[in-house]
Amino acid sequence: MPLSDYRDGIVAFVEKQSGAPPGSIKPYDEATSTINGKTWGSMHYNVTLSGGELEYLTYYYSEDGVGSLQVLFWSLPADAEAVKTSFADKIMATVTINP
Repeated sequence: MPLSDYRDGIVAFVEKQSGAPPGSIKPYDEATSTINGKTWGSMHYNVTLSGGELEYLTYYYSEDGVGSLQVLFWSLPADAEAVKTSFADKIMATVTINP
């Protein structure tokens, strides 16, 4: 599955599961990066659940014949940068896909 299709599926799933109206989840800071030789997509998006806002950082990967993988980090928006640098960057550097 192309990364763009997987990205769109992730956003649609988030909208459905959170009860947000279609088209209301607006990803930002979207990028692709190479992690251990594989191209990954990433994006941030915010979701309001039970009256509180959470910021999500999602890394996603897809390869025909191998499958798809999503790694999700979430926090309060004020803590998002610390979560990215203290956890997400360190964890993602260790992820290896061996088809």
